[in-house]
Amino acid sequence: MSDGVAPAAPVAPFLSRRDIVAGLIAGGVAGLGYFWTLAPGVTLEDSGELLTAASTLGVPHPPGYPLWTLVAWLWSHLVPVGNIAWRVNLMSAVLGAAACGLVAMLVSKSGARMARRLGGAAGDGVVLAGAVTAGLLLAFSPVMWSQSVISEVYSLNACVLLVTLWLLYWWSFRKESRWRLYLAALVWGVGLTNHQTLVLLAVALPLYVWLVDPPLGRDALVPILAALILGVLLLMVTPASLFRQGLFSAGVLLLVAVGAGVWLVRLGQQSPGLMQGWRQVAALYGAVILGLTLYLYLPLASSTNPPLNWGYTRTVRGFVHHFCRSQYEPLHTERTVPQLWAQLNFFLADLHEAFHVVWALFALLTILFYRELPRRERDWLRFLLAAFLCLGLGFVFLANPTSAQQQQFTDRVFFLPGHCLYAMWIGYGMILGASFVLRRRPAWARWAAPVVALVPLFSIGRNWADAEQFHHDFGDRFGRLMFAPGGEYPEMARGAVLFGGTDPGRFVPMYLIFVESQVWPRGQIRRGFDRRDVYLLTQDALADDSYLQSLRDQYGPHRPDPERPETVAHRPWWQNVLLRAAWRPLGRHRAYPAEPLWLPSEQDRQRAFEMYAEELRSRPPEPGEDVRRNNGRVELRSLQSVMAVNGILARMIFERNKAQHTFYVEENHVMPWMRPHLEPAGIILKLNPEPAPVLRPEIVARDRRYWDALTAELTAQPRYRRDHLAQQCFAKLRLAIGGVYAFRQMYAEAEYAYRQAIALCPDCADARLRLAQLYVEMDLLNAALAVLEEFKTRDPSNVQNRIAIHALKELQRQAATLKQLENEFAADPTNVATGWQLFQRYAARNRVDAMDSVVNRLSQQAELPAPDLLRFAEVYAGLRQSARTLELLRFCTQRHPANPAGWYNLAVFHALQTNCDLAVRALEQALAHDTPTGQFRNLAKLDARFHSCRNHTDFNDLLNRLPAAPAAPAPFR
Repeated sequence: MSDGVAPAAPVAPFLSRRDIVAGLIAGGVAGLGYFWTLAPGVTLEDSGELLTAASTLGVPHPPGYPLWTLVAWLWSHLVPVGNIAWRVNLMSAVLGAAACGLVAMLVSKSGARMARRLGGAAGDGVVLAGAVTAGLLLAFSPVMWSQSVISEVYSLNACVLLVTLWLLYWWSFRKESRWRLYLAALVWGVGLTNHQTLVLLAVALPLYVWLVDPPLGRDALVPILAALILGVLLLMVTPASLFRQGLFSAGVLLLVAVGAGVWLVRLGQQSPGLMQGWRQVAALYGAVILGLTLYLYLPLASSTNPPLNWGYTRTVRGFVHHFCRSQYEPLHTERTVPQLWAQLNFFLADLHEAFHVVWALFALLTILFYRELPRRERDWLRFLLAAFLCLGLGFVFLANPTSAQQQQFTDRVFFLPGHCLYAMWIGYGMILGASFVLRRRPAWARWAAPVVALVPLFSIGRNWADAEQFHHDFGDRFGRLMFAPGGEYPEMARGAVLFGGTDPGRFVPMYLIFVESQVWPRGQIRRGFDRRDVYLLTQDALADDSYLQSLRDQYGPHRPDPERPETVAHRPWWQNVLLRAAWRPLGRHRAYPAEPLWLPSEQDRQRAFEMYAEELRSRPPEPGEDVRRNNGRVELRSLQSVMAVNGILARMIFERNKAQHTFYVEENHVMPWMRPHLEPAGIILKLNPEPAPVLRPEIVARDRRYWDALTAELTAQPRYRRDHLAQQCFAKLRLAIGGVYAFRQMYAEAEYAYRQAIALCPDCADARLRLAQLYVEMDLLNAALAVLEEFKTRDPSNVQNRIAIHALKELQRQAATLKQLENEFAADPTNVATGWQLFQRYAARNRVDAMDSVVNRLSQQAELPAPDLLRFAEVYAGLRQSARTLELLRFCTQRHPANPAGWYNLAVFHALQTNCDLAVRALEQALAHDTPTGQFRNLAKLDARFHSCRNHTDFNDLLNRLPAAPAAPAPFR
């Protein structure tokens, strides 16, 4: 017999057979469900853009999603069957199913320990059923399901989160095996390169480390808490920061800082030896930073001139701008108490929508049994609760979501990580509740597991219609109808320039041009499709210098080409190495049309800014326009101003290229200069080289026939009636065409188009508001109010609709007043005061013809004073009615030739029209009849409206004869 030491008992595997079976069942069922309801190709929203980035190794929208892009690129090359879009859709399904399987495994492992008092087969059966149910409730919740059957980043986000949690929980059983903790930190860091919402776990994750290993967790928390305190202090001293937005925002930030400070003090008092584990903490944070280095993909990919090069991240400025999401509106965290209440209701309603209140309440059972649980499981639940609140309420605070139905539909995907955690709580509640009941009713054991396992069937039936994408080819069809509308319309002209405004309007054709047209035949949805000849631009981003730079690299005459050294001489050497390496292997040499397109240079872009600023000097700003000058440069502070500059640049591109290329527009924001050029061309609009005075009847009739057929076909399909995004997209296309009719005052056609848009999407707020606005222009206020009131029943929380209803009721009250004024003026057309009030009412409703009638009747009075005439002219000028303004100013100078104000304002008008000869003549008459104090002489010296004539010789000679004196206020603008 040997005297050696007895061999150690074998270490049980971390996961039991039950845990593995739970994961396989939940993941397998979810995967089968996703596969059965998988989208067949490219879908709407961001799908086309992300697919283009993945297929061509490009850079998608901020913050760039490098992890998703690389995984999708690899997956699309490893899967040998199906078109590219279907392959990546399948990747989303696999990742979503894996996340659900991980939920089931975690719930099985930890739930079994929670229910340890219930032993035997019945206990295993209940744990297995509860774990599988948790995974499948998540799998068939509306957000997880809908995002796992299309090409999107959110199923990967959920999967990364669950892998991080699984590694943390595994580490908690063997704290000395710190490599598991470091691996969890690495995975979390990598996850941040997929979606930055995971940063909301920055406190919750080290909190769990502190609960499991207090010395290490304390040292890991100190840097985070210190950073929170310093961050709030920095916001307090920074002008225009979140802290200064209002009382609520400042209060929350102060609460965070004070809470972090108190926690930091308590950590310091916990035990001596603060930061003795700095090496382990450095390794922990180093692992996170190592994961974040995946963001280096952005400048590397951008250097190869990919078809999607968002943010131009090959430059330091572009990279920082992209990583920090500076393209989007700054955070605005201030809100009122009613807004906060509505947002909390939205947060709770989202949970109800995800799991239904009956199953969601099972999570509360976990709290009832909390004190009976082992310490490790109590710590785990405390961590999950903290993580859930950080992900949910943290996002609500930072995002400040609105109550509009469409915005809430968009925002719901950001709650998916919280859904993953809440599904686990539901599983724990089911396991603990069943365990409690079976301890008292053991005979029920045979029924407990089957009943619990049937719960996911309810979610499948409840959410199938909103989430499934089986045979939903609306994204592919949306794009192909842009290129080949069918019906009586020809295909898009060869070498056309396509302005894509909405996300689907640029992302779907982007996929068709740069992926579908260029991949091998077996990767295409329809073989033989090739529209690489089309130049794709978005008119809504031209003011962004990074976007213009990427366009010049793709379509400009000096696009980078390693075979033409002069085109890459200005680039860093390492970027040229990458471009040369990608030139043929990634198809950069044949990605773009051979014929270059004229595009604005940086000087042209700056000139557009100056042109807009100059225009604002000559007219009153529209509501929302905001322009500032900073160190001599024009800064745009509002969306309206940005869109105005976009319009100027789009017009430059159009004017310089219209002789060589046919232009088409998929409209998002209206650009007024385009309207006279537009005519329907299927689902989009054609931008004719010259304005058309009218739309010919055959154009209108063809458009109606086309949309009648398309609307009937779409609305007859049950899957279209279930597809909210498809409804929104096709309705917006019809709205854009209706807007062209409304611009031309073709009210019957505009109403018909808007009604069709409502038929295509009954929940489309834009369609209702535009139709109501059309009725207002037609003076059908009751019809307009009926449209908005009906929409209120569909979307009662829509703030914009409520504001419009209030404004419309005010218009109705004004209409009654208007009717009374009309009667009074008809009875006494010589009453200037009544005529002026009536004129103002007409002006507020832009009824120019009615305004003319009032002015014509009043101007027949010989005694009508010059100040009254100038008041009328000022209103015309505010409405940009130049011809009527000029006519009235001339009438004023003829009726009152000795009045200097009339002549002066006539001079101002001519100066604003850059007609300096006429401006000088009128100004000379004004000065000849000036007041004794020289009011108009002094004013002319400083009046900025004469800017265009300052270099005119006669103008300067006239002014040089005038003595300088303090300026007087202008009588007319």
